[in-house]
Amino acid sequence: FKLILLSVFPFITLFAQDSLTFVIRVDDVQSRNVSYLPAGITPFENAVELRGGKVTWAVIPHRLIENLNLSGGVTQQLISTLADGHEIAQHGYNHTCLRCGNTGHEYYCITQVFHHTYTVQAAMTDTALRILADSLNFRPSSFVPPGHHADSISWKVLTDQAFDIVSTTGLTKQFIYPGLYNLAPHQEFTWNMQSADYRAKMTSALSDVRLKGMRDGYYMILFHDPFIRQGYQNGLVVNWIG
Repeated sequence: FKLILLSVFPFITLFAQDSLTFVIRVDDVQSRNVSYLPAGITPFENAVELRGGKVTWAVIPHRLIENLNLSGGVTQQLISTLADGHEIAQHGYNHTCLRCGNTGHEYYCITQVFHHTYTVQAAMTDTALRILADSLNFRPSSFVPPGHHADSISWKVLTDQAFDIVSTTGLTKQFIYPGLYNLAPHQEFTWNMQSADYRAKMTSALSDVRLKGMRDGYYMILFHDPFIRQGYQNGLVVNWIG
């Protein structure tokens, strides 16, 4: 498989090539779970780089100014990862819905089927962009809505803020909104990974990659907040992705 970074490439040309585009994306990056101390993104990143690949880190901007990052360790690692050619996508603002307080969505409230106004969504997006600019001196062009939930108001906000790539579970490899191209994720296999299911998840993943990769012409494998997952702490996830 050919591993490449998805950023601002011309997608129509990219997907016309006779190869499988393999996307490695890590959502959340730093969780608020304090059961484990932050372990860093470097081991995961190194495992991917050894195979010639790059990682898309979906960063929740507000986490960069929360207590777990008071030392600035996460910030410095993200600055380094950008310098090494990896991608940072904006993952909402703080991954918490203003309407119901649920942490499984943010830009669109699926609990109360509520559409946040343009003003509210634009304010979250703008504040998040300012945090990324202040912390990383970086402005992303791709966006991952928390929980992959968003609405047409979100699309308008994102295009007005010059985002051109989004990742939701909606119809993929097409423009979900004028100027906003959607590339859906496929599957997450390593959530709470343990030694007992390491091989079974590997077998399932390889089968899924072959099936959906042939169907879609690309495969996006998903991971989550490697800083605190037990499978990351004991090296299982790093070995698995390698």
